[in-house]
Amino acid sequence: NGQLSNATVINYTEKPTRRVDMTFSVGYDADIKLVAQVLESVISRHPLVHEDPVPFIKLAEHGDSALVFQTRVWCNTSDVWTVHYDLMTQVKIAFDENNIHFPFPQMDVHFNKIQ
Repeated sequence: NGQLSNATVINYTEKPTRRVDMTFSVGYDADIKLVAQVLESVISRHPLVHEDPVPFIKLAEHGDSALVFQTRVWCNTSDVWTVHYDLMTQVKIAFDENNIHFPFPQMDVHFNKIQ
């Protein structure tokens, strides 16, 4: 308790704007330029997402079973969860419309015939 009572506490909900970080995984067969375009389109159409700072959309990771895109957008603090859930829904719809698939972990099993 001593550390907490002597430390500086930052109340992020006091600030007027907040960043919403989200990740989206796609299969290795996905066209990464198309994925980025679809994400940018969905984000730019959302009325609660701020234009400044400019939303961040990048391929962040080559995962075991997926390519992982990181997005960062800004909105009013009171809109954080609305933006988060709206974008989750709208990205799924847009991915479906563009034949972009969310991957499932896969494992290749090889059997060697013992003689």
